[in-house]
Amino acid sequence: NSSTKSVGNSGRSSVSPEGRTIGFGLQIGSPTALTMKFMVTGNQGVVAGIGGGLGGLSLHVDYLWHPSVIVGTDALTLSWYVGLGGWLGFLPTIPGFALLGPLGPKSGVGYYNGHFGFVYLPDNYLWYAPSFAVRVPLGLSLAFNSLPIEIYGGLTPSLLIFPGFGFGMGGELGARVYF
Repeated sequence: NSSTKSVGNSGRSSVSPEGRTIGFGLQIGSPTALTMKFMVTGNQGVVAGIGGGLGGLSLHVDYLWHPSVIVGTDALTLSWYVGLGGWLGFLPTIPGFALLGPLGPKSGVGYYNGHFGFVYLPDNYLWYAPSFAVRVPLGLSLAFNSLPIEIYGGLTPSLLIFPGFGFGMGGELGARVYF
């Protein structure tokens, strides 16, 4: 059947729309951001985003790998991705959020800097201090082969490593137009 391409990397040379290299778009979620994706190879790309929420600034950069195509036809390519990246945020904790948990008054489970999860903060933590986390994005990407559009969604487990320690889970849904 000529309308169906084989599943896996052997049937597609690129997972981006129309095999294009650079896409710009918007995602909502954690974080809500303007994004740019640069395809380094046919199945690997770098994503950078700048956004915000709760009155602050959020920056992230991820290296994504699309290991295989789930569905590949003449009309579309559905692939899954996994990545590794970093996040830098200048976002406050939600006002009124009390950190009280198993490790004392500075620990807790809740919403922190765009992620739901557990966090432990040091005693000298400043509410608007920069925060840094390691991200592991996991998701699905739908690229149209006759339009320069990609739609994606996923979850992003994150490990907060500064100024405290914590684990969180973010998620995003977005679209990019490729040039």
